Amino acid sequence: MITGGASGIGKALARRFVDDGARVAVLDVDREGLTALQNTLPGLEVAAEADVSDRARVAEVFADLDRLWGGVDTLFNNAGVMRHASFLEADAAGWERVLAVNLTGAFHVAQEAARRMDAGDGGVIVNVSSVSGMVGMPDYVSYNVSKAGLIEFTKTLALELGPKIRVNAICPGFVHTPLIDREIASPEDQAAMAARLPAGRMAHPDEIAALGAYLASNAAAFITGQAFVIDGGETAGGLAS
Repeated sequence: MITGGASGIGKALARRFVDDGARVAVLDVDREGLTALQNTLPGLEVAAEADVSDRARVAEVFADLDRLWGGVDTLFNNAGVMRHASFLEADAAGWERVLAVNLTGAFHVAQEAARRMDAGDGGVIVNVSSVSGMVGMPDYVSYNVSKAGLIEFTKTLALELGPKIRVNAICPGFVHTPLIDREIASPEDQAAMAARLPAGRMAHPDEIAALGAYLASNAAAFITGQAFVIDGGETAGGLAS
């Protein structure tokens, strides 16, 4: 299962796993995005419209997967939203929405998945965090806090759920996704930002999906409780942003 799988990193993950022969379910709130994904990725088995902050709806989707597959063995907690506002101007509604999706939503989905993995043959959970959860970044307080929470969530689950279930986090830097295009609309501003990175460019979603595929594989069987940074060198000596 891949949450937030209709676009960006989630879409790249879905395509990678379908291409690798996996049975893939995508969960997203974007109905049009899900339809487009089904049309362009015919090997996708399940495209479920759901908000991860709605526990009852999440439980319904997992019940459907129980009937279809008998459970899940890999979860990517990728669904996320962002609010741009200075701390003094941020409102409580925006704060609560970001944490409800990015952090509480991850809790809902991971708990439903882990209960099934624990009752079966085990599995893998990968939480998509961010370098924003590791260092300060102005004007994104709710996003930063939610992503930092995902890293601690990852470590705690690894301790509680091992050895049957491995849990890791991916912490991307700037990835060229629709989310970045909404936050930094100007191509010139995007190019200037990318030029400050040691890699000289933003990541492609497929590069994040490649790391995700490795962490989900048996090649990573001894890796759990870790947060993997993939940021083009952004945090090597200080934030380029």
